[in-house]
Amino acid sequence: MNHKETLMNYRLQQAQETILEINTMIKEKFSTRSIINRSYYAMFYAILALFIKYNITINTSKHSGIITIFDYKEFLQFDEAIELANNAKEFVNMIQKIIINQS
Repeated sequence: MNHKETLMNYRLQQAQETILEINTMIKEKFSTRSIINRSYYAMFYAILALFIKYNITINTSKHSGIITIFDYKEFLQFDEAIELANNAKEFVNMIQKIIINQS
């Protein structure tokens, strides 16, 4: 396994581990803010893996542009946070399938 594949797999693993964290947070009734935060990061790690797969280089040191999309998180109800978390899980799974099918 070369460096690129190792890093790509690491990012996918981060995404999957974050999904597991989300499941625990939902079960333990963590705040909506925490659930949405982890949902964002699960998708972020999956996108990084996809970018690595297709040699897309962008500056990922700043999240500010993307985070503003999630800025309404304080106004969501718990069930809405669960819905967003489920969307994040589906998103991560789809990215993983794309990467695996293209390998």
